Amino acid sequence: MKKKLLSRVLSAVLLLALLTGMAFPALAAASVTLSVADVQAYPGDSVVVNVSLNGVTSGLQITLEYDSAVLTPEKIVKGPQCPSGWMDVSSNDLTMGRFIAASGSLKNEAIDGVVVQYTYKVNPSAALGKSSLSVVTAIMSDVGADFGATVSSHGSVTVVSSATGPAVNSVTITPKTADVKKGSECQFSATVNALGGAASTVNWTVNSAVSTIDPTGKLAVAAGETLNELEITATSTFDNTKSDTAKVTVKPAGDTDNTGGPSGSSGSSGSGGEDIGDTTTPGSALFPFTDVKENDWFYGDVYYMWENNLMNGTSSTLFSPNSPLTRGMVVTVLYRMESEPDVTELDNPFSDVAAGKYYTNAVIWAADNEIVRGYGNGTYLPDRNVTREEIAAILYRYEQYTEKIPPTDPDTEERVFADAGNISDYAKEPVKALVMQGIINGKPDNKFDPKGNATRAEYAAMLHRYMDAISG
Repeated sequence: MKKKLLSRVLSAVLLLALLTGMAFPALAAASVTLSVADVQAYPGDSVVVNVSLNGVTSGLQITLEYDSAVLTPEKIVKGPQCPSGWMDVSSNDLTMGRFIAASGSLKNEAIDGVVVQYTYKVNPSAALGKSSLSVVTAIMSDVGADFGATVSSHGSVTVVSSATGPAVNSVTITPKTADVKKGSECQFSATVNALGGAASTVNWTVNSAVSTIDPTGKLAVAAGETLNELEITATSTFDNTKSDTAKVTVKPAGDTDNTGGPSGSSGSSGSGGEDIGDTTTPGSALFPFTDVKENDWFYGDVYYMWENNLMNGTSSTLFSPNSPLTRGMVVTVLYRMESEPDVTELDNPFSDVAAGKYYTNAVIWAADNEIVRGYGNGTYLPDRNVTREEIAAILYRYEQYTEKIPPTDPDTEERVFADAGNISDYAKEPVKALVMQGIINGKPDNKFDPKGNATRAEYAAMLHRYMDAISG
């Protein structure tokens, strides 16, 4: 197959210098990884390729090599870990898969995570089989001087079917039964089992002339419903022979028997989700998250956070337990734990915290109470992922603010992690305190992993332990 080699590194360095007039300071060695491997896709599907960088730099160039017979580029966007102060140089070329960015303040930044996201369309005529992807990166130094360039590990996209849509094996509704009072609502979810995990939406129907169910699976039982039992059906939009049903027992409006299923209203909590997407309000008997199973180590922690209306999902049915936590999410949960105090009289100290975001009031409150701090240039970077040592520092300051500090056993020996030398000075005391309190644990091989991203499940577990410790 014919392949494109996307751009040449040396010419890109010179181009960046001409376009920006910048000189880049000498840098430490950095590495790059392509975080896509053996992705299954269908002709016509879009494939997102995340490129992650680990290292220190004040500018970078990233190019991808791909098979043009299989993939067609659609767009290039900044990833969540590309510093907000960096500019996209105008030479970025979608057709060549080239991304070039540079610091507007001529300073080095430590980067650890996704810096660029590429989207490709699988060509309708693509042959079945595997197509490789390679990433090439240049880590800039002084213009005209030596610079590091590495070729990362390779990824691939496997075209698994020439069909026009996914091969659906089954559709499953959750819950299978529910009791709902007249005039109330109930949320259902549907899981589609399709080849390669491909997405297929469903059409929802209910066998009633007056009650309705919307495209998200939210059933509204009419106050004048005459049926004693309703049947909910979810049918795959691609393969309409695949469907599933659920039974709903209709209860009188004044019935107080809530056993057997959810009753009452469900929907947005009013304060927004931790990240973009639909949310489900805790308070019903229906635990909504299909990606949190009872045998998962974090099940009890996620259930506690949901039940107490402290953490929402990334959608109506997903919690995304292994996804990284952002700086906006962290303070939003703490703000809810404090019953969302009024901030109308407080100033917003951060230029990148816009009004009306789910995290806006939480960030203002946390900054005013010195629970979080910015980056010294008037920014907070609410969408940046939080490291484990940053979580420790924030929770430690939150403890000081609330004056609700969990006890420690005086006979407990201080734990010395194998990677303790990697913990930043500002986080050493917080890490020590929270480990002694049992709020934060280490990882295998006696490591704390201070620079590793904290996940949503880990945060749920930390806060659950904290709430138990101060209420015991």
